[in-house]
Amino acid sequence: MVDDEQAILLLLCDLLEDEGYTVLIAHDGVVALSLAQDTKPDIVLTDLMMPAMDGGALGRRLRADPGTARIPLIAMTVAYGSYDAALFAHVIAKPFEIEPLLATIAALLPAAA
Repeated sequence: MVDDEQAILLLLCDLLEDEGYTVLIAHDGVVALSLAQDTKPDIVLTDLMMPAMDGGALGRRLRADPGTARIPLIAMTVAYGSYDAALFAHVIAKPFEIEPLLATIAALLPAAA
């Protein structure tokens, strides 16, 4: 999970861990890219507007790397419509509702997860 807003990271981390997910967090796209390349997560949930490397740049870099190209990406944004839709399996508008977010994550995870 990638977001530069600490409160959102903590909220989502607690929520997802309560649902039984293992959560790795990053505060920007640079750290997230390195983390994704090292760990190959089942899914990446990212904010679009962040310093250093935004969610769009992160998505492009993940898609360009054969090791991470197939990881489903979910974007979260208040700037709905200002992103490359082809990069993301789903886009969630902020503020988001918990149940639809959890349903989207569950639907995109591999069947074995």
